[in-house]
Amino acid sequence: MKFKVNGEEVFASTGGRPFDKEKPLIIFVHGSGLTHMTWVLQTRYFAFHGYSVLALDMPGHGLSSGKSLKSIEEMADWVGDVIDSVGYKEASLVGHSQGCLVTVECTSRNPEKIRTLSLMGGAGAIPMNPELLSLAENNDPKAVVGRLASVISKIIRGKNKTTYTPHMDDGDFVIVKNIEQIKFTGKKFQNKKYYRHTGYPGGIKETTPEKLHIKKPGETLKLAVKRMLPGGVLGKKQLTKLKIYSGNEHPHSSQNPILIKLDKLNNKNIIRN
Repeated sequence: MKFKVNGEEVFASTGGRPFDKEKPLIIFVHGSGLTHMTWVLQTRYFAFHGYSVLALDMPGHGLSSGKSLKSIEEMADWVGDVIDSVGYKEASLVGHSQGCLVTVECTSRNPEKIRTLSLMGGAGAIPMNPELLSLAENNDPKAVVGRLASVISKIIRGKNKTTYTPHMDDGDFVIVKNIEQIKFTGKKFQNKKYYRHTGYPGGIKETTPEKLHIKKPGETLKLAVKRMLPGGVLGKKQLTKLKIYSGNEHPHSSQNPILIKLDKLNNKNIIRN
């Protein structure tokens, strides 16, 4: 569902049901750098149990336009404006991680608009990798293997859809360009070990991401995705939906692929150096 808040287009998931203003409203607010995909299962449950739900993409995140808001106070006021924009006088709020701070602040500022408040996964302080912090000032983004693999596995399994069924192949194809720019955090690129066995006595073989990247640039990402998929025939079939290419060109332009910006999903998905 798309609507306007303060002149900017906002996207919100409705849990697979049409938005109904006659039902009580629950608004789900994601954490820092995340999107409405955080709430796929929760929104679906409440949407099918008598509620209208909005799992928001905050400004500058996911499918919502506009610039990212810079303070908890600005985000809280924006959530209050969302309630007005969809024509409600009150709503229940659910916050996750940073969304907890946003929903608490919104409740404090607009008590007459908030029916109930629920907090999930909040903390007094959340540590961040110091390496990522030290590199965040620069402008040359490189995707982190593990985080990229987790996004890819969700899409090719179909977990980003309300129709997700674990035993069915309901996902989409994913195209990865510029695979040569992939990065590992810390010293994993040199020190991490991959093992395989030839099937003969004493046939254990090992390699590192650094050596594997020279021979097969996309193999490290493919292995990471493979280990996030189910075993057996279903996992093998879903892995064929991952297409990896060096450079900026690929042969799938006729399929009109949709661009996904990893740094918009979560700013920890990339390394800037």
